[in-house]
This record gives sequence, structure tokens and C-alpha cells, in this order.
Amino acid sequence: MFIEPTDGTVVLLESFANSISAHLAKNQLEAAGIACFISNENRPYGPISGGVRLHVRQQDLEAAQLVLSEQAALMTAVYDDEQDTSAEAATASASNSSGSLLTRLRAWLLS
Repeated sequence: MFIEPTDGTVVLLESFANSISAHLAKNQLEAAGIACFISNENRPYGPISGGVRLHVRQQDLEAAQLVLSEQAALMTAVYDDEQDTSAEAATASASNSSGSLLTRLRAWLLS
């Protein structure tokens, strides 16, 4: 998306360790109608050189932070309600169709 020159200044919104994360955030902002661009993408030594940077206009800064914070809430870890850590318990509950999805996945990975 091309950012048209305006009287507003461009500011750094966030710095990412890799270009995939930066592009995911950029796509979310563009879907919300917020103009943005990525810089520092092709530099070697990513995080050492400041990471991949996502920029927005100063006037869009708060809205962009809100969009990204809403998306971060969707990507939080999901914890299993059962605390079984043994492979036998995971295998036993995998054969039982009533086990939670995470328990069945754990059993599948351990088998």
C-alpha cells in the first residue's frame, strides 16, 4: 500500500525478529484500512540490526496499536485443562474419544 505524502510524520510502530511476523502485522493493519510499510527487511543479522520495522503515520499510531493488540490476544497460548504429563496417560486418553484435543494431539505426537 502506498502512503501518500501528508503533513503527518511517519513513526516506528513495532520491530519484529523476522519478516514473516512483520508481514502478518502489516496485513492486519492494511485489512483495517491503516496505511503502513516495512523497512529493514533484507538486512543481515535481523535482530542485531534493529529487526524488521513496521511504520505507520503518527495520526494512525493509536489505531494501529489497537489492531495489533487485539490480534495478539487471539494468539495467546491455549492450556490443556488436564495436567497429565506421562506418556501412558496421554496414550490412554487418546484411545478414549472423550479426551480433549490437546491431550489427543500430545498422544499422537508421543506415539
